Amino acid sequence: MYPDLTASDIARFEAKIDRSGGLDACHIWIAARSRGEYGVIGIHKDGKTRLIAAHRLAFNLANAVPLADDEYACHDCDNPPCCNPKHLFRGNAKTNVEDMMAKGWHRPGSSSVRGEAHPGTSLTESDVLEIRRRIAGGETQPHVARAFGVRQTTISRIALRKVWSHI
Repeated sequence: MYPDLTASDIARFEAKIDRSGGLDACHIWIAARSRGEYGVIGIHKDGKTRLIAAHRLAFNLANAVPLADDEYACHDCDNPPCCNPKHLFRGNAKTNVEDMMAKGWHRPGSSSVRGEAHPGTSLTESDVLEIRRRIAGGETQPHVARAFGVRQTTISRIALRKVWSHI
């Protein structure tokens, strides 16, 4: 697990979890979080700080067999700040992605969903064709971007076929 974890570290960890919903509810990490909203705790030793994922630490503290370095503590509840060991299961990169895909939680841009079906787009296929026509005709990217209400970088990526390459 974490052999250098002290009783003080564990007490500090436990103090940062809201268990007010009860034993079966999500136990929410109320301290620092990553960009993905997963809880993180800094463990200080020898003048250095090591960040540990709070849900991973919760899993390891609750289970006799700790996670290997290549294993994940996956959420059944799909709530990133949750640290309830009852909501966590042992997995790896493959099982984590399979679980995410099965639940429809894959991020835009990370799937095979393209074009107008992509949840992150504000453009249509006809918009993209018109953008390419206007750029080929000499209009500037900033001008076209304003006309379509998108950033100039989006126009550049369309013109270079880095996005919408399927049309």
